[in-house]
Amino acid sequence: MNETQKDGRSTYGSPAPLSREQMQQQMQAAFQDGSNRPRKKKQPEQRRISDMPNGKPVKKGKRGNQPEPMPRSVGQAKAEKLRQIKASVASASQGIYSEETPSATAAEAHRYVHRRSSAPPPPVPPRNRNSRPQEPEYYGGSDVASSGKGGKIAGIIVLVLVVLLLIGYLIGYFSYRSKLLPKTYVNGVNVSGMTLADAEQKILNSASTEGITFIKKSGEKVHFDGAEFGSTVSFQDGAMDEVTSQSHVLWFTHLLHKSEYTVSVVNSYSESNLSNLILSYSWGTTPPTDAHIQKASDGTYSIVPEDNGDMIDATILMNYTLEQMREGNNTIKLEDADCYLQAEVKSEDLQAALDAANSLAGLTITYDFDDRQEVLDTSTIADWITTDTDGKISVDENKVKAWVNENLVKYDTFVPGYTRTFHSTMQGTIEVPLGDYGIYGWKTDVDATVEKLKEYILAGESVTVEPEYSQRGYCRATDDIGDSYAEVDITNQKVFVYKDGELVIESDCVTGLASDPERATPPGVYRVWTMEKDVVLGTYAVQGYEAPVNYWMNFTEIGIGFHDLARVAYGGDIYKTNGSHGCINLPLDVAAEMFDTIEVGYPVIVIP
Repeated sequence: MNETQKDGRSTYGSPAPLSREQMQQQMQAAFQDGSNRPRKKKQPEQRRISDMPNGKPVKKGKRGNQPEPMPRSVGQAKAEKLRQIKASVASASQGIYSEETPSATAAEAHRYVHRRSSAPPPPVPPRNRNSRPQEPEYYGGSDVASSGKGGKIAGIIVLVLVVLLLIGYLIGYFSYRSKLLPKTYVNGVNVSGMTLADAEQKILNSASTEGITFIKKSGEKVHFDGAEFGSTVSFQDGAMDEVTSQSHVLWFTHLLHKSEYTVSVVNSYSESNLSNLILSYSWGTTPPTDAHIQKASDGTYSIVPEDNGDMIDATILMNYTLEQMREGNNTIKLEDADCYLQAEVKSEDLQAALDAANSLAGLTITYDFDDRQEVLDTSTIADWITTDTDGKISVDENKVKAWVNENLVKYDTFVPGYTRTFHSTMQGTIEVPLGDYGIYGWKTDVDATVEKLKEYILAGESVTVEPEYSQRGYCRATDDIGDSYAEVDITNQKVFVYKDGELVIESDCVTGLASDPERATPPGVYRVWTMEKDVVLGTYAVQGYEAPVNYWMNFTEIGIGFHDLARVAYGGDIYKTNGSHGCINLPLDVAAEMFDTIEVGYPVIVIP
């Protein structure tokens, strides 16, 4: 062993390796010793022109020509120094050194160690002034540093994200603490982020502006604003409780889905105003028409379907609407209200009648009124026909009677208040009412006519007939007096008898006492009621007289008629002072001729 080896140094001037424990003890002693020594002032370096780029001084750092970093505090410098020494010692204790020139920090560490061991410091290998010192390498050093640095960055990123999330959560929590949460809808109204008061007002405003909407069966909408019937809305107590019970702690979960609520509102309005609005509105213009059977050109029959039109019963709609509004429904479908007017006769109602009509094809029943006719054809009859399972035909009596009343009774002339146009002999054309005691004219016997008509239908044969009458006139033409009648002219005190349009008798007469209403002859239209010869008129017990006559032709039900009566004179003004008890007094020969000319039922017209 040479002297160098005995001295405990290697042939390269490096100290003999120390154990870890020795190194740590010496480092601890060095730190304590260094902290007690006074610091030497560093003398400023002399700068050379070559160190001055562009002729300007540049402050050099410890390494090469790099600019010196910003000054640090004493504590920071000391901490950094200790960190570098620890790293170098750790490398030296493991005996792992780079073959490159050691750094200044590593050399200084060795000097501290050997100073404590009273050994002279090892020589520091010379280094290139312009070269950058290299850090000592050791096994696994770069991997550990890299992984440590990456872990720190990842940790920082996670921490930042957590902080940001926490800040975002707190912002949301405090923002919605007294408001409704995001994506909150009530009755279809978006109330997100609103206070309860604002949300309620918005919902009420929306409900108020809707008013009431009616939907026709055609799809047409009729809208009335709430203001038109005094409509206002308000919430029921506790209506918004469910909405306000949202969890504000989990406010962020509402960002992911839509929360929809339905709350009831109380609609206050004037039912009277709404009723008037409905009743006064024109809901439709087309009335319903019944299905009916029509005859085709080939003689067959088919059904024309009913048309319900678009008119409604406004009262039904009004009642339905008020009921719906009380339940909170302000959209009204008219079809749900069942208020449309419907045709009374449907197509299906006529199917059996159609079959019967086709079986009775060509059947007509004609009612004759001399100069007029009323024809009942198969298309009408078919509506009255029904068939049973055996195919037996029956006739609806009510429909038959309705037809008779509508189409035959209208021709009746024996009707209270009926007035005729009469062409008088001396007074010209005048209007003559039936009179208080009039008994002339035609009157249909409805029940008897209905029964006969049913018989005609079931017989299936076309006929021309006349109605059954409870009272008959003398002529069935429009002018039912015809051209055979007796005329009494009170003003002119004349009697005229026409036969088939010819004047056959003309005579003066005396009528009832004009000055006594009880004895005056009443005007009107009559018919000869009875005809008798050689009778006594009146009694002393009742009338206070008895008058035997040869010819008596009664034309009223109150005992007024034509008869012979011997008088000195007839006509003139005799009736005003010496008139009869109401009868028409005639000379004997005129009465006889008249008796032979007229007959029971003969029309008698008494004009004033």
